[in-house]
Amino acid sequence: MTTKLATKGQVVIPKAIRDRFDLEAGDDFEIWADGSGEIILRPLAKGDNAGLIKHLCSAPADLEIPERSREHPKPVEL
Repeated sequence: MTTKLATKGQVVIPKAIRDRFDLEAGDDFEIWADGSGEIILRPLAKGDNAGLIKHLCSAPADLEIPERSREHPKPVEL
């Protein structure tokens, strides 16, 4: 596979590779050049809540999160 460097320095990762490695817009990468002239691009691990955040951000309307009370709930008597 090949790709081109855009005028703003952007490189498109082909869809087949994005699908294979489950890459999405906004994912973070580390990049470096080794001594032999190769450029290495490595995706960083996604956070534990990445799926939850994506799900919440896809809500069709504004998401309201109610404020939590700072008081401890009263114990239930049995």
